[in-house]
Amino acid sequence: MEKKILYISELADLGGGEQILLSWVEGLDRNKFRPVLLCACEGPLPDKLRKMNVPVTVFPFGSIGRAAGFLPFISLPALLRFSRLLFSLRPELVHSNCFSGLVFSALPARVLGIPVLWSDHGWTSGGGLQGRLIGFFASGITAVSDTVRGFLLGGGSISPGKVEILYPGVDAERFQKSEGAGETRKSLSVPPGAFVVGMVARLQEVKGHRLFFQAAAEIRRKHPDARFLVVGARLFARSADDGYETAVAGWIREFGLENSVIMAGYREDMPALFSCMDVMVCASRRESFCLSVAEALACETPVVSTRCGGPEEIIEDGASGLLVPPADPAAMAAAVLRLLENRGEAAAMGRAGRARVKERFSPASVASRLDRIYGSLTEKP
Repeated sequence: MEKKILYISELADLGGGEQILLSWVEGLDRNKFRPVLLCACEGPLPDKLRKMNVPVTVFPFGSIGRAAGFLPFISLPALLRFSRLLFSLRPELVHSNCFSGLVFSALPARVLGIPVLWSDHGWTSGGGLQGRLIGFFASGITAVSDTVRGFLLGGGSISPGKVEILYPGVDAERFQKSEGAGETRKSLSVPPGAFVVGMVARLQEVKGHRLFFQAAAEIRRKHPDARFLVVGARLFARSADDGYETAVAGWIREFGLENSVIMAGYREDMPALFSCMDVMVCASRRESFCLSVAEALACETPVVSTRCGGPEEIIEDGASGLLVPPADPAAMAAAVLRLLENRGEAAAMGRAGRARVKERFSPASVASRLDRIYGSLTEKP
């Protein structure tokens, strides 16, 4: 008989963490496990899972307070509502894809004897009392990268044996070089023969759009016809992101790139877009993993990335891409120009990148590891 896995997600838009959750469900052995989703609101994530015949319950989490500035707590009525819901669903395992889901499920799951797996996408402190509570209530923890694992364990309150790395999977059958790159360039009004330098990231300050535009201005001095393709949109309704779209438009004007930047917004035809790029750039200040880097490499598109965490575990510097210091537009521009002007080297890096992604981030290996984790947690008395 299959075991019910309750996935919890606070966010309903398709950011990196939510795309990873989708891939987990896609790779799940439905003869052994039955997925259900608990989401704080409606959106693309629950819509896609319903199409995969996954039952969805929408449960507004409500506010989570902070004691002493860091220790999370929730109101008693919200906790009771969540407890009743968990009791009615009766899963064999809770898999929370967010810290708030861990907070809500910790106590009622402990009372009901349900193990809780928390996937940390960064950046949650594992120090002090909060770290000890995480270590006590979480039956298991997966970290999306060694960078995130190190950050969590850096607090010194969680046992290293409880946290293991679970890299996301990248489907190399879906993400591969497209034969229709020329048509995609035409649809974007890219001049024939012009270089295309891409950036794929949601519109959020941590993603480093200003750095990308600074580097773009340097690149355009040598290649005036170059185009800079920005793919992504504002996904999450966070007050900290208010005004960021206006700031992006201002930076484009500041660096004189009005005729060179293509703002493509949110897109789902990513293999075609990666394939029409000569180079893809990750300009982030920090990244827990960065799916777009791995997906670009799977499409044989060479990548230039800042040294910002996750991409350093994806890219083998000088072999499958180039890593540059953070907040250094000159270094970024120089690395991009190196690949634009040395097409043989760029192509070799693209091929090496695809081979590396297929070797290290195959969906089959992720599904196998998750199967083992689920089995070990649900078989414990």
